[in-house]
This record gives sequence, structure tokens and C-alpha cells, in this order.
Amino acid sequence: MHSGHPVGVRRDARRAGTRRIAVLALFGLAASGFATGPAAAAPTASALDLGTIAGTYSYAMAVSGSLVVGDSTTATGSNHAFAYDLAAAAPAMRDLGTLGGLNSNAVAVSGRTVVGNAALPSGRLHAFALNI
Repeated sequence: MHSGHPVGVRRDARRAGTRRIAVLALFGLAASGFATGPAAAAPTASALDLGTIAGTYSYAMAVSGSLVVGDSTTATGSNHAFAYDLAAAAPAMRDLGTLGGLNSNAVAVSGRTVVGNAALPSGRLHAFALNI
């Protein structure tokens, strides 16, 4: 039976670390490109806390352009797929819902198309594709 997690990723590996929020590290390089040699400055990094869908934790699974997708707990403890557009005028985590069941996961994104799996009312998991 499919666990609802990406193939090749151990379930416990997704929960490694002490923070249980989705974080996207954005790395910037000097305008001239890559610098080499002993005088080269290290790239700077900043992190953006994406938050949750009213739950206690979230996981960022994939990014395409400015669109980040993953899953987050809801206020009731279910997991729902989310999309977060970093370029939006007011960026916020968007709950992508389910197929009538309790849980869903977004596992990949290409352009504006999100794919993942979601539970039916029966509890069975089905794949979904959503153009957002």
C-alpha cells in the first residue's frame, strides 16, 4: 500500500530536525556570479517561515519558480496539501483541500501544476493534479 509519501523519501526523514515548520532558504550570489579564491565572500542566505494551515507543522516538498508546495497540519490535525506563492502581493499558505477524505499531500510542482495524492471519503488514496 502506498504510504502517501514521495517514493525514495523515508517517512522519518521528512521529520528530521527540531523545527516543525516549512522553511525555504533563499540563497543569493554576487551579481558577478560565482567568486573563487581565498578572498571570495560566502553566499548570504535568509530563510522565510511559511507557517502552517492553522496546525502545528508543515513540510515544503518542492518548488517551481516562486511556487512552493508541500503539506501542513490543519486545526483538526489532518494533513492537507498546500501551495505558497512567494511572488504574490500578499503571500500566504493556500490549503488545497482533499478529494473528500481527511488528508492530502502535494509532492511536486511544475510551473503552476501541482501533483500529489489525496484521500477519498473511503480513506483510499488517489493521485491528483491541480492547475493553480
